[in-house]
Amino acid sequence: LFALSPSRSMPLVVVTGLPTTGKTRRSEELRDFLQAQGHEVSLVNEESLYQDRNRNYASVVNEKNARGELKSAVQRLLDTKRVVIADSMNFIKGFRYELFCVAKEVGTTMCTVFCDESVATARNWNQECQHYAEEVFDDLAGRYEVPNGKNRWDSPLIICSTSRTRIDNVAGSRDTTTPFITCPMPHFHDHTVHTETPCKEIKAALFESDRLKPNKSTMVRPVSSGNLMHEVDRALKDIVMTVFKAQNDVAPMAAMVVPRTTRPVRICRRVTLPELKRIQGNFHRIVLANKQASVEMLATLFVDFLGKAGTVCKAPLAYRTQE
Repeated sequence: LFALSPSRSMPLVVVTGLPTTGKTRRSEELRDFLQAQGHEVSLVNEESLYQDRNRNYASVVNEKNARGELKSAVQRLLDTKRVVIADSMNFIKGFRYELFCVAKEVGTTMCTVFCDESVATARNWNQECQHYAEEVFDDLAGRYEVPNGKNRWDSPLIICSTSRTRIDNVAGSRDTTTPFITCPMPHFHDHTVHTETPCKEIKAALFESDRLKPNKSTMVRPVSSGNLMHEVDRALKDIVMTVFKAQNDVAPMAAMVVPRTTRPVRICRRVTLPELKRIQGNFHRIVLANKQASVEMLATLFVDFLGKAGTVCKAPLAYRTQE
């Protein structure tokens, strides 16, 4: 076993599976288990980011933005204090690779938890809970890319299934006494399918394995004073456009999280784009006086600056992001 040094980031857990296959339930069980072991845990999902599932996948643009918000939240939260659980479908292998690169970038460990249920089972559960519209469910199920433990970005791969029929069909076993069944399918070779959330196995995969080593392509390059203004301008522009578009896309007084921050806010009044840009221009004086600050810190200060201008206000405590 190795001890986590104070300077290294805590592990990342990537949860994946078809819609309505128990990903959030298993993520919450893992969170509760790790918290009972004394670890701080952050759960990142649609609820914590104030996203609507059906709206996320209503168009290519919405889907891309939703993945971007999830990845940004994971990047912000990965630090030396907490374990981060990315509780979403993460159904595209390219996106799982991006999350793998995030973990590699900060030099931590990660594992993939696959909630493996049949499409028929997932569809029945979705009809009961009605989380996804039928056409959205069919589209996502058709595009789902099953993780493969032989891929470094999906490894180590831990497979879960609550369906007894699913496990019997996959493993060719009728044993109902053991908590897991060895699965001989080609893409799950030498893997185990767990009926209960294997919290101990997941913890072992996170804390008893070698951490990923960053290379030149994934190492974080510090923002120099020469391009600080460029990076800050891009972050402020993203915030301005998010606030402006939210006036039409988000329900009145609904909480939302703006880019580069984890602070939930609400739109207090309608404001024009030129006015937002004027506020952004005024904020540049604060940027010039805080050149040593990070982009994320300046983005948070800009949200406060918008609040003083009466554009946004903090969300109530009940709507705050759970960390």
